[in-house]
Amino acid sequence: MVLKRRTLVGRLLLVLASALVGVVAAEIGLRVWTGLTLRSGPGLEDGLERSAVTSPDPDADTTSLRGLVRASSSPDLVYELKPDLDCRFKGTRVRTNSHGMRGCELTVAKAADVFRIAGLGDSVMFGWGVAEEDTYLRVLGQRLGLAASGGRQVEVLNFAVPGYNTAMEVAAFRDKVRDFSPDLIVIHFVHNDLGLPQFMIEGPNPWSLRRLWLVDLIRNGWRGGQRRGWQWHQSRELEGLSGEDRRRVQDAYAHLAGPEAFRTALASLAQIAGADSIPVVFVLLQTDGEPYAEASATADHFGFLEVVAGPFFTNYIRDHNIEPTRNGWAGTFWLSRKDQHPNELGHRLFADAIFETVMPLVY
Repeated sequence: MVLKRRTLVGRLLLVLASALVGVVAAEIGLRVWTGLTLRSGPGLEDGLERSAVTSPDPDADTTSLRGLVRASSSPDLVYELKPDLDCRFKGTRVRTNSHGMRGCELTVAKAADVFRIAGLGDSVMFGWGVAEEDTYLRVLGQRLGLAASGGRQVEVLNFAVPGYNTAMEVAAFRDKVRDFSPDLIVIHFVHNDLGLPQFMIEGPNPWSLRRLWLVDLIRNGWRGGQRRGWQWHQSRELEGLSGEDRRRVQDAYAHLAGPEAFRTALASLAQIAGADSIPVVFVLLQTDGEPYAEASATADHFGFLEVVAGPFFTNYIRDHNIEPTRNGWAGTFWLSRKDQHPNELGHRLFADAIFETVMPLVY
């Protein structure tokens, strides 16, 4: 009897020892995998240094986002589009002018008969995956031009950069856009505009003993673990970070991310635009749910003209007998089921929504 008990205890200890070895091996494996991933990831120093020496091949089928951007001299912008590009990105042609904005060449000085609309945004406004002529700012400019009278011209300047958040967009207005004497500002809000931009911070230290990667993986699930752990440079809010990583980011970039930074940025935009008597149009897809509801309330507080594009999308779904489901939206308005950036139709509907608000301001 005693021997059987000893045998049972021995087996249990062996199982526990094997499990412990397995856990340790899994933890080490995750840390090694994370370290290898981070070395090729878009940390600030690593990503921008690589971008500086990465020149898009005009003959290649596509290039990476890294090839489109460079470090900015403005610390609040962090990075910007390279000037004078002509390449293919996400399956379509992308060209930038000498000022580093998507579109044709133009002068800083504005002609007397020109009405200028400057767009501040991220990859959506930039036109991720769609042709330049199909971006909603370009479509809006063409529609306004057709409605022009008395020889007045409309110029639309697309200052959007993929990965920018609201604080960076306002910094772009302060440091760049204002010099072009815009008559109207269009700023686009998306759900991650309170978060950290790309190419902004170094990844977490995979060898720090202050966190257990396996615990994070189990807690968040595989996909959630990837999003919050190894790719947290794209996380939506600073509150999603913890421990050593969170403190490092807060010290360096807290003024550019989070709800308070968002409100401060819009306050700055309202102050500068108000001093120059420039109306601001605040574009968003919806006003229900967070962070859209807070963004809408903040924009209203500062007197911005709000454009909610969602009803134009839902009306299209209804009028064309499309199922009002995620699959219905994905197949109709997105680039693909895995890429939620708007396609050509989505951009046209954004232009439709903005046109009704902007038209009386232009003429």
